[in-house]
Amino acid sequence: MENLDTIELSLMALEQDPEDISTINAIFRPFHTIKGVSGFLNLQTINRLAHSTENLLDRPAKVISSSTTRSSTSSSNPSTPSRSLSATSRTTSAATRPTWRGVSMWIP
Repeated sequence: MENLDTIELSLMALEQDPEDISTINAIFRPFHTIKGVSGFLNLQTINRLAHSTENLLDRPAKVISSSTTRSSTSSSNPSTPSRSLSATSRTTSAATRPTWRGVSMWIP
């Protein structure tokens, strides 16, 4: 139950700051734990759900991380990485946005 509480609180925080990579990771970690335990206990439906959720969270985390890395290397102060997506990546057309099973993986 503690993992579900963590997920719930982190989802509320993500609504306030959808580009916060640490919040996305805070949601990812409990799902990773649930996936591992459900696999060990052979709870296949829960395992598939947790695995799918990990995949869903992994893509935006990679997009934000790569954008943060690009932003921090091009900023005037490289010791202070930016957490937000660059202006150019925000204006990417819908045709080039990443999707997972037809669902847009774009964080507005």
